[in-house]
This record gives sequence, structure tokens and C-alpha cells, in this order.
Amino acid sequence: MLRPTDISSEKIGMNAPILILGGRGTVGSAIAAAAGDRALKAARAPTSGDMIAYDALIDDIEPIIGRLNPRPAAVVIAFGISGTHTCASDRVGSRRLNVDRVLAVAAAAAKCGALPVLFSTDSVFDGSPTYWSEQDMPRPTCEYGQQKAEVEQRISTLGITSLIIRLSRVIADHAHRRDLLYQWCRRVQNDSPILVPVDQSFTPIAAGDVGRIALALIDSQATGLINVAGPEQIFAPVLFDILHRACDDLGIKQRIKIDYCRVADLPGIEQRPANTLLSIKRLQQTMAPRFTPLEDSVKSVVAAAFAAESAPITS
Repeated sequence: MLRPTDISSEKIGMNAPILILGGRGTVGSAIAAAAGDRALKAARAPTSGDMIAYDALIDDIEPIIGRLNPRPAAVVIAFGISGTHTCASDRVGSRRLNVDRVLAVAAAAAKCGALPVLFSTDSVFDGSPTYWSEQDMPRPTCEYGQQKAEVEQRISTLGITSLIIRLSRVIADHAHRRDLLYQWCRRVQNDSPILVPVDQSFTPIAAGDVGRIALALIDSQATGLINVAGPEQIFAPVLFDILHRACDDLGIKQRIKIDYCRVADLPGIEQRPANTLLSIKRLQQTMAPRFTPLEDSVKSVVAAAFAAESAPITS
């Protein structure tokens, strides 16, 4: 059993480095931005000279940590396959990365004296219209959710102390091809209709907010499982309306087409649950998180997506 999160404990050194595996992804790059010079980013295809080359499938982290001075206080395990369709179409391959390698890296990080920081998802629940807390039993209905639920359960059997941050839908602040809003913008650019499920709702949060909250949890030596999500329920049609207004505000003239549907009608082998609402009462009891207005987050994504033809796209 994961022990309750306590972020009121004595803080670690505020200058302690943090090793971020998956430093090019939405969550990894957000934590790196929050950590500033403390961030040591590692990725399979480094994009800068200060990024460590790291292939999560084959590379051990002990030699990497051994070369670092000072040693990192935490290892953020932000790599993985998050696409529901991809996990369902390659259950063996995605499980190897999302479950086996995540657990192996967590154990290795703890052995080296660093706090393993892992990430879970609101997809560990079945889509029932309720706010899910850290005490609720996971009931996944898709392969991606099953893999994350397995990590949540198995990490407690390793006999190590860790922090698991369970995320709701994260709104990227750059052009990221797997971001829902980015995909919607691409459909606008291609003059294709946006499929908006009327029965889907979530508690979205800006990537920058995830980065700042995760850093505060790490620095406060938080352990166990904690939900990190936005403060309110948002239905997909409302999110579409916000995107439409952002396009108008930014002077984007393309005509926006929309097809309303239900989650069950979306293409793909499997879909995320219809309602993925995370309760953040525990987070709010232990800190006072500040949230970026959803309208601002959406506008940033729209601006980045429509500038992506001349800018690099994060895979």
C-alpha cells in the first residue's frame, strides 16, 4: 500500500539536480522548464549538447547516475507510450516500456539513492461520472489504463519509496503531435471536421502547471500516490468552444467544421474512458496550487499548432 502523500515534510536541497528521463516529452520538458538549471534531461534522440543520450528500452541508468556529480535527488521517469491506440495495437511492446522498464528504472533509481518519480493516468478508471480519489480502486477498461494501474500496484511490491503522480489530460504548451488540441488544429488546417464526443469530460491541466506542481512535490519529498489535475470538469464540446474562440482571437480564418459524436464512435482499437475526473482534494490540502486559465492554455496550443509548419514538432 502506498503511504499517503505528505508534502509538508522537510524539503530537500533546492539546488539538488533532477534527472529527467524523457526530457523531450510534454511532461518531462515541463518539469525541466520548472527546474531550470537543476534539470538534467535525457532522451533517446538528444536535441542539444547538454541533453544526455538515453534509450529507455536498453540503457541502464546506474552508469549515468554514477557519472553525475552531485548525484540527482530524484529521477523523473517521464518516458513511455501514452497513445491508447498504440498500446492496444502493440500490447507486448508497449507493456515492455510502460511497465517492465518503468519498474526496473524505478528500482535502479532507488538503489542509487534517488527518489523515483513515476506518472500514471486518469485512464486507470472506467469512465463512471464521478471524481476519482487516490483511495479509489483502479478499474481500467483500456490497455493503456491497465498498464498504468499495474505500475501503481506493483511499485509497492518493490520495497522502495517512490512518488507517483496521476495525471488528467495535460494541455501541452507547444506543438506536440499527440496532444488532443493539436490534433484538432491539424484537422482545421486540413479542412477536416473535428470529432467532438458529447459524452466525454475530463479535468484538464496545463503542462506548465504540471511541471511546477511536480517540482514542488519533489522538493518537499512527497511520496506515495497523488492526483494532479485541473480544478474543474470540462466537457469536450466546451473545450471545442474554447478552441474556436482562440482561433478567432488569433485571427485564424480557416473554417472550422465539427461532427458531434460519442466516445464509442471515435476511431481506434480502444478509447480512453468517457469521464476521467480526478479529485485533487489531497493536493489542495497539502499545497495551494495555482492553475493557468484554460483559455490561456488553449490559445498557446493553437498558436503553436498553426506556427508548426515553420517550427519543429515534438514527437
